[in-house]
Amino acid sequence: MLKKLAKYGNSTTLVIDKAILELLNMNASSIVKLTTDGKSLIITPTSTIDKHEKISYSGLESIQAAGRTLKEKGEEQIRKIQKKDAQLIPNLQEEYKHLFKKYEKTLHQVNHSKSIFGQEYQDALENITQKFDPEKDSEAFMAEVGKLHEKLHPELADFNAEMKAVSEKYKEEFNQQFPEAIQHEENNKKKLK
Repeated sequence: MLKKLAKYGNSTTLVIDKAILELLNMNASSIVKLTTDGKSLIITPTSTIDKHEKISYSGLESIQAAGRTLKEKGEEQIRKIQKKDAQLIPNLQEEYKHLFKKYEKTLHQVNHSKSIFGQEYQDALENITQKFDPEKDSEAFMAEVGKLHEKLHPELADFNAEMKAVSEKYKEEFNQQFPEAIQHEENNKKKLK
């Protein structure tokens, strides 16, 4: 079978037919190991990942991976908070909801602009993905993506500043109520270094 490679942002893609994926017991989110003998590219399905290996993502996949990681961390914190203060999370959600409503028009314009599908955006996103692992460095990764979005859409600066202010407000309140969480987070950061 012959296949033609395709350009995707800064990368080149190889489309694998569904029948081959099924034969190899793979799907669109499978992780594969790429090796070469100098003449051939060998693609091997893998279910284990060496902790020192980094998964390579496309630009939009990297945002999704970072988002999943942050969501999982956030959900874990929410469960802890709700056990001690049932009102803190609904208050936070209400403030976020208010900000999304306030900036609804701006967010709609950004999400439907051509710039997020353009080559400049794809190239910049690819560079961020090379610099930060979207799963291991999800916060730093998303901070850089936020800067990119503000560069392309300066109108997002006010929205991002207000979102950050709300997050900081509740983070401070959270830290006062759960000092053990701060110690746990600092210990985790030391382990990563």
